[in-house]
Amino acid sequence: MITGTLIVLALLLGYLVAVGLSMAVTFGVTRAAPEFVANDHMLKTGYKFFQAVDWTACVIVGSYLSALVASITIRPWFVGGLLAALLVLVLWSNTWEMRQRGLGHQLLMSVATVAGVGAGYYLALH
Repeated sequence: MITGTLIVLALLLGYLVAVGLSMAVTFGVTRAAPEFVANDHMLKTGYKFFQAVDWTACVIVGSYLSALVASITIRPWFVGGLLAALLVLVLWSNTWEMRQRGLGHQLLMSVATVAGVGAGYYLALH
């Protein structure tokens, strides 16, 4: 029971921190430099790459905190795998953003997610 609760807490913490930080950066950049973000309601290429770097950094922070909670459990790397799967699933389920990004950038964001979770867990557990 306690292990299950810790797993849920680790997943929730990692998800909320990664998405919350990413939203804060996105809103800040959009407000500060809207011309950098979009042109004619389409995301610009430079912003898409900035978004991939930003997302990776946010995922590293979120997964680092998740790993601190998950390290109490028996299999913390299993929790990291679940977190990566959850983040990628949410990434691919948002069809509006998928159309804005395009397939290539969507794949880049998926790889960035897995790499970010791996880096965050590695930093926290070693």
